[in-house]
Amino acid sequence: MPSWPILKRSLQPKPITLIVLLGLGTGMTGFVWRWQSLSAQSQVAPSLESPIDQVIVPGLPNPLRMLSALHTPSSPPLEIPPLLLPQPLPPQEVWPDAPSQPPRPYFSDSDEAAWVAPILEDLAQRRLIKGFPDGTFRPNDPMTRAEFATQLSHLFVLSPQTAPSTVYGDVDPNHWAIQHIQSAIATGFLTGYPDGTFRPEAKVTRIQVMLALANGLNLKSSSSPDRVLQGYLDADQVPPWARTALITALEANLVVNHPNPKRLEPNRDATRAEVVTMLRQTLVYTGQLSPLTPGRPPLPDQPAY
Repeated sequence: MPSWPILKRSLQPKPITLIVLLGLGTGMTGFVWRWQSLSAQSQVAPSLESPIDQVIVPGLPNPLRMLSALHTPSSPPLEIPPLLLPQPLPPQEVWPDAPSQPPRPYFSDSDEAAWVAPILEDLAQRRLIKGFPDGTFRPNDPMTRAEFATQLSHLFVLSPQTAPSTVYGDVDPNHWAIQHIQSAIATGFLTGYPDGTFRPEAKVTRIQVMLALANGLNLKSSSSPDRVLQGYLDADQVPPWARTALITALEANLVVNHPNPKRLEPNRDATRAEVVTMLRQTLVYTGQLSPLTPGRPPLPDQPAY
């Protein structure tokens, strides 16, 4: 075997060392060729196993696996955003504040009789009373007997107490309130005068309203008229023939004497406000309506309100 003049004798390679080095070189060359072949095949038809996993050199770590681990970029951790919960909007954004406005009254002149305004509004929203075409109710105006008969027939549906009879001679058959007058007479609320007239356009007096309600409801009382009427300053103005019926209306809490509860003023023309108020009191007495709810202005002389 030739010598290596440059190397010392102790460092000259032995033949077996050259054979091992030649074998390792050949093995590495085959490994690289095999790896390139498998890489080409995996690009054409990828398999479930990586070519690196198929190449195993006994006794040595897999360099390509180590190289792949070094050059494989690490993926950032998946960041899940926090769950968004709906937040309630401030009240002003959900429903802006509307300008506060008082409710519009049913009648434009309700303030002319403030004490009766809640009663007018209550009956109007129940469609039990109506005003005039101009939007007024005219609470301080007197009421005619024809208008009173109309209100009675609207509010009370009672069985007739008498058979229908010929209307009074001073009532035209074409009168606008003819049917209401006949109904009020048949149910016992109203009667005519001794001279055979009804006087539909005459103003209804307070005592006529009180007696009509007492007679129409057929009210009875065993109390002494003198005892019941002794607390009123003008009791002497009550006609003797009306005293018994009047005390039944008083005991049923139907009578309204505003603004002075100590005066009955029986012969004065009844205002539209007074008539409507006594009619509502009658509906409370019969159970058709309830007393006005708390918070409404009470009548000075009527604890039911």
